[in-house]
Amino acid sequence: MPFDESKAKPRHAPPSESDVAFYAAHTHRGLVEYETFLDFKRNDVINKKVLDLGSGPHGRFARELEVQYGEQVDVTSFDFIHSATRAGSERSQKSVAGLFSQLPFKDNSFDMITSLYGFPFYSPTLEISKKILRELIRITKPKGTIVLWPVLEAFLSMAKDIVQDKATVSWEDTSDTFGNFPRGRVTITKLPNVS
Repeated sequence: MPFDESKAKPRHAPPSESDVAFYAAHTHRGLVEYETFLDFKRNDVINKKVLDLGSGPHGRFARELEVQYGEQVDVTSFDFIHSATRAGSERSQKSVAGLFSQLPFKDNSFDMITSLYGFPFYSPTLEISKKILRELIRITKPKGTIVLWPVLEAFLSMAKDIVQDKATVSWEDTSDTFGNFPRGRVTITKLPNVS
């Protein structure tokens, strides 16, 4: 089943003040949600470099990991509005603002990339989805993983075409577990011999 670009709603940039206010009020995702939707294991991040893509302006996931594990975790929160909401923040957590299709990180930077709700929100077209996937593969270390939720099953074939001989792609249907429309979790694992 091909990816249907016509059903995608475009995201405009930069965000309006009302977009920022709405987004800030509705993105309080923490460890429990990551464990539930991404099948995330807390111990998987110890001594690993992690990127939380679409973290929301509060970066709750990274903050909770930092409180629990301290310097044993290295999580970077990435979203399009960090700079607008983080002025004067005293947290030690790293926060970066930018576009998902132009990630400002070096090749092979992260052991794990997570995205809970962020990927579908910021990939409104097939072309943007492809650019984002290429960027994610580029910045993931060999043997590193990328976990995205929610995604439509149709996304799977497109993802496999993009990553081809660079990674493995698996999809788990979570429709019955988390709602009544067809969606699932995609896990992409970069192959060990790919730089």
